Amino acid sequence: MKTPVLELQNVSRTFRRRRGLAEIFTRRDDEKNAVRAVKSISLSLVPGRVLGIVGESGSGKSTLANMLVGLEKPDEGALLFRGLPVNRADRAGFRVYRRAVQMVFQDPFGSLNPRFSIGRTVEEPLAINRIGNAEERRRRAIAALEEAELRPGADYYGRYPHELSGGQRQRVAIARALVLEPEVLVADEPVSMLDVSVRASILRVLKDLVRNHDMALAFITHDLSLVGLICDEVAVVYKGDLVEHGAALDILQRPQHAYTRSLIAAIPLPDPRARSIGAPHPSSRPAAEAGDIAADQKTRAVR
Repeated sequence: MKTPVLELQNVSRTFRRRRGLAEIFTRRDDEKNAVRAVKSISLSLVPGRVLGIVGESGSGKSTLANMLVGLEKPDEGALLFRGLPVNRADRAGFRVYRRAVQMVFQDPFGSLNPRFSIGRTVEEPLAINRIGNAEERRRRAIAALEEAELRPGADYYGRYPHELSGGQRQRVAIARALVLEPEVLVADEPVSMLDVSVRASILRVLKDLVRNHDMALAFITHDLSLVGLICDEVAVVYKGDLVEHGAALDILQRPQHAYTRSLIAAIPLPDPRARSIGAPHPSSRPAAEAGDIAADQKTRAVR
């Protein structure tokens, strides 16, 4: 097993809403104004492997993603990069961490500046980090676009976001994250706003990047149907708690927690007769129990 490049150790994050005047003067309990989004979670990202972080909206998975890239700081616990605490790094060390951990955001329409050309968008991380001259940045930007399957990259370099489809915009976002040659990529619901027809190609691009560059990928999603396509291991998050963590196929075939089973039951099937609404999917439980599920569905039908 390779050494983890990025780790969360017992991290917690609490958000507090602003109190109104009435609450200030009546001295109401601050606990009522607090939302604990993440509760003592530990996870590791290993080079060459994909960790899926799964949960419904509001479960805390996006807060975890923001902590991985440094957009949020944990109230408790530690974030380790190459075995060293990020919060104790000096300025130079923190810049290395920020370059090595990049993010692909959910919304390909809102994450790109409409006034920037595609070339400027992809080159911007290089300019911020003062890497290369103008010609070197152009070369690296075109190479990143082509690796994100926008070929030939030179044809996209001078275009603007409004000229591209949603799938093409998300590929630009991937190229922008890739141009710094990161060690860790955090993808927060990268295909949830895309047509089903282009989701598979985006997932294939991400999987190829992990394999070709030996990088670690944190794949954030609410859709367990995608987990088996791309993830090596899965962490299931429910109301800020890590309720299940293990190999992707093990969790899909033998889920232990009721919340995981409900997520699997929500996966749509092409045959409406395959199961009743809300019933667990047979593949989500051991094969020995499949007959019991079928019998239970038959009993419901008779009733």
